[in-house]
Amino acid sequence: MLCMVWLITQGVKTQQTALAGKLRNERKAAITDLRNKTQSDLDRWLIENSWERGEALSDYITRLQNAGISSCIVHDITGHPVFPLPRTRRPSSPLPMAWQQAYRLEMAGQLAAAARLYDEAQLVSRTPQNRAEAIRGQIRCLLSAGQKNEARKWLEGELRSPGIHGIRDRAGNLFEADMLLLLVRTAGWVEGENRRLRIKQLQKLVENRTIQMPSIQRVFLAKQLKLMDSTIDFPWVDFEALSLQLLPDQALGRNTELTYNPALDLWFTSSPNRKTRFFVSTEWLTKWLKKTVEQCDIPDGVATFLPPGHREPAELSLAVGGNMPGWRINYKPDPGMTMDNLVTQSVLKYIATGTVVIALMLGFSLILIRTLRRRMVLTELRNDLLANVSHELKTPLTSTRAMVETLLDMDRPNPTKTREYLEIISRENQRLSRLVENFLTFSRLESGKYHVGYSVVSASDVLADAEALVATRIPLNKCTFHVRDDSGDALTSVDSSLIVTALLNLIENAYKYSESEKWIELAAIQRDNTVCFEVADHGVGLTSQEMTKIFKRYYRVDQRLAKTSGCGIGLSIVDLATKVHKGTVTVESEQNKGSRFIIALPKEDV
Repeated sequence: MLCMVWLITQGVKTQQTALAGKLRNERKAAITDLRNKTQSDLDRWLIENSWERGEALSDYITRLQNAGISSCIVHDITGHPVFPLPRTRRPSSPLPMAWQQAYRLEMAGQLAAAARLYDEAQLVSRTPQNRAEAIRGQIRCLLSAGQKNEARKWLEGELRSPGIHGIRDRAGNLFEADMLLLLVRTAGWVEGENRRLRIKQLQKLVENRTIQMPSIQRVFLAKQLKLMDSTIDFPWVDFEALSLQLLPDQALGRNTELTYNPALDLWFTSSPNRKTRFFVSTEWLTKWLKKTVEQCDIPDGVATFLPPGHREPAELSLAVGGNMPGWRINYKPDPGMTMDNLVTQSVLKYIATGTVVIALMLGFSLILIRTLRRRMVLTELRNDLLANVSHELKTPLTSTRAMVETLLDMDRPNPTKTREYLEIISRENQRLSRLVENFLTFSRLESGKYHVGYSVVSASDVLADAEALVATRIPLNKCTFHVRDDSGDALTSVDSSLIVTALLNLIENAYKYSESEKWIELAAIQRDNTVCFEVADHGVGLTSQEMTKIFKRYYRVDQRLAKTSGCGIGLSIVDLATKVHKGTVTVESEQNKGSRFIIALPKEDV
């Protein structure tokens, strides 16, 4: 046993070291897989979201918006920004002298004179751009002078002119878009359906990405339209407005590393082809990284990404590297799943296993000892049985032989004496026959070789058969014997001779263990779905401990062993006979007051 305890202790220590190393390696391998997946997923995302030749810029921007990023800056192959589209000042011819004089008059507040000179300037302008500048000045003066109807006519006229399309002012803004906004922005100018049509026209112009409109003008017009009509929605406004805000500080670079801008709380990185710089919020990046973690199998814990400069205690920490310099993956086990806890749990399991093994060994030892003791007791009981059998066989044989020799030695046999001896010899032969018959019945029942001849009989018939044979077992002149039939002609399927044998054994025992008052009752009673046969006496009774052992093989009540004849198999025959009939046998007893044995058998339906 001590050797077993030592082996278990050494095994626990070895397992503790091995399990700690195994857990550490498994968790490190899982975090390494997560790191590799993160690097490959980010590289793939950058490649998949790069702008390649053949994809329309407007479709590309829409695709990035749908991806959920905050904004982007897109350059062409030469490095010039194409989104957001900056204003481009275009070379233009000198403005006419009339325009310059008109402008000075406008600044001086002489609006009517300025309007006339602007009109002259548009007539003599050599380029559409100069003409547009002159018309804009004229409309501006008319509005300032309160001549709204006149200004409206000019606006409507210019917007109907096909020559206005594509004209840009000196700052690069579309002249047509400015005129449309000027027409519809002030209440009362254009009413009803006409105003709605002009708003629709301006909205269509703003949404048309094939027109090279500077982003600053497009965003401004979109916001103005939103103020005029709340039902109009431009989902890209914030996206493009943020790109305008970021453009002055962003130069196209080769760096694809994820970098943080604390002022805007944005992360940015570039596509591998250097054309696009992506800007994502911390929230978007957190969700993207969380999705990556969910696609990996992290054992018994949680993996989190820590940005550069952040540190938290963790069981394992691994640098991400690649396009995420400074980032780390931290692994924290679930509550109760720390390495120390798991190792301790494993150790406890091995200790528990060892304890169970030791307990089983002790248990088997106890079972073995108990089995040996039971076998010793059984051997002792069998020896007692053999001694009793020898005694039970020897006594009548000796008695019979003595009487036979006495009769043989008599020269002149006395008839009276001879008859007395012959009666004694007959009784001893009957006793021997019953003893042999009981042994044969017991042996066949115990080995399962007894052939049970079932037949449907009434309880009254069984009772009558037993009553008829009672005189062969006990002297009726020395006891009070009663028979009571309350069965109501109930039927049962039994081997009648076997049940009668069991009842006779009970009656014989009742006689043996009754002292001065030998009162015995044999009864048949119908109870619910059973037929009961009862044998009651006013004998010495049984203790509660004796009642638990009374039906065991070869058992005899010790304090009465010397007084009564028998081998201890009578009640065993009763128990076996009842069981083969799927019945039960029970005993009710009170010491010094008597006992009642009850055989309950299944009732047979008519």
